Amino acid sequence: MATAGLIICEKTQRWAVALRAALRGGERSEGIAETRALSQAEAAWRESPAAVLAIEVTAANLPAAVELLLKVGRQPQSAAIVLLDDEAAAAEAMLREAGAVGVCRTALDAPAAARLIRRHWQQFPTIAADPAGDISTRLPWPEYALPAG
Repeated sequence: MATAGLIICEKTQRWAVALRAALRGGERSEGIAETRALSQAEAAWRESPAAVLAIEVTAANLPAAVELLLKVGRQPQSAAIVLLDDEAAAAEAMLREAGAVGVCRTALDAPAAARLIRRHWQQFPTIAADPAGDISTRLPWPEYALPAG
């Protein structure tokens, strides 16, 4: 399975459209996964821990979103961006404290989020689903590399 570069979790496609437009022409634009529930986003993130996780935060999902941000923040290769709903706007400082590297309040913030996402992608260009296989392909002595599969 291909590693996702960006996981977007939202009920509608409002943020996905804005982020895709801001990332257009990017090297990993095809690696964008969309989920509708935080549990799905967490499962996708566990499969691709170096992906940027963009989660829509509302008053209804605020406690669960904070919990997920704390999990993501504990992983050095992970990053999370919050897509903030108007009713949860007062929680911005708490969400940043929980681990959000960026906050988008409107679709106009998508280009700034795209810059954060690209910067993260530069730090973690590829992390394969099989880390041992990925490492073996980068060894300077290919004759000792593990066979693919």
